[in-house]
Amino acid sequence: MSLAIRLLRSADLSETDRNAWKRLQKANAALESPFFCPEFTEAIAAYRQDGEIAVLARGDTNPTGFFPFHRQRRDVGRPVGLGLSDMHGVIGGDGLNWTASQLLHGCRLRSWHFDHLPTVQKPFAGFGWTEAGSPYLDLTEGFDVYAGKQREKGSSFIPKVQRLARKFARDVAPLRTELHTADSAVFEQLIVWKSEQRTRTGTYDILTEEWVCQVLDHIRQWQTPDFAGVLSVLYAGDSIAAVNFGMRSRTVLHYWFPAYNPVYAQYSPGIILLLEMARLAADRGITRLDLGKGSEPYKSRLMSDSIPLSEGWIGGGTGTRFVKESWFRLRDAVRASPLHGPVTQTKRTLRRFVQSAIRRVRTTGSR
Repeated sequence: MSLAIRLLRSADLSETDRNAWKRLQKANAALESPFFCPEFTEAIAAYRQDGEIAVLARGDTNPTGFFPFHRQRRDVGRPVGLGLSDMHGVIGGDGLNWTASQLLHGCRLRSWHFDHLPTVQKPFAGFGWTEAGSPYLDLTEGFDVYAGKQREKGSSFIPKVQRLARKFARDVAPLRTELHTADSAVFEQLIVWKSEQRTRTGTYDILTEEWVCQVLDHIRQWQTPDFAGVLSVLYAGDSIAAVNFGMRSRTVLHYWFPAYNPVYAQYSPGIILLLEMARLAADRGITRLDLGKGSEPYKSRLMSDSIPLSEGWIGGGTGTRFVKESWFRLRDAVRASPLHGPVTQTKRTLRRFVQSAIRRVRTTGSR
């Protein structure tokens, strides 16, 4: 039976299709991340008009798969959520048979670019040029068992963080953690700290995009058993020491936007909060805490394992593929060479200039 693909706007997902999506996600352990929940796609659709969903089916049967994406100029596809998405791909059952070329043709796309695609999605095999792991904490047996396994591996990082937490409490004030707070002031403080951090480091500040802040605030207020925003906060007395905004499915919590008060930097409040989040989340039935792709030292010190992710694209002619492959290889070579520092500094300077210009335009426009 041939594969049928129908397209609909992300904002037009019906309740029937939504329920089918949720059933498919729950039936496949590889799709437990909240990024694969229909609610994430719906949150993006509330503030962007370029989102579409491909509904896959065999003949006239019920949907057997869903593929959300953004359609950009010249029918170039991007992952739903663009730079917000830390995991993306096709939501479908293990028995769903399809090929990347079938998907592209059915979506009327010339190409689809991805950067956080789980390699377990085999039809995309051969289209990625680089791979990296997305570290996670395995909380299946609870936080204490997780911490014990870290000690068995010879890691002393968790006890070190716990000693820092005790010193923080002695030096400043008693510590208190909330896994989720509805306090909008905490969310606003996170946005301020995160933007200040991006300015200091010269990295791209996605929070300058108005739709991004709207989506995050929308997710923050979404609280259901299957999907919810999670605004976690560490207090030192009445003072906010660290914040993380993430989201969860029924079983997976994603560590997404962390920030901390620079005044307390010597105590590593962000890492203290992360461990307390893991403890509290495990008590509430969360079995995995995803840290997201990245090589930050704390991730390698705390991770139980990692999920392999691929970066690449499908579609495009031979010439285009050659150019893009060359770009990936050049980028990776620069990252591994002594040129990485100077190149990164140049990028930071340019980003500061662009972000400053954006702020000046917005300030002028609001007067």
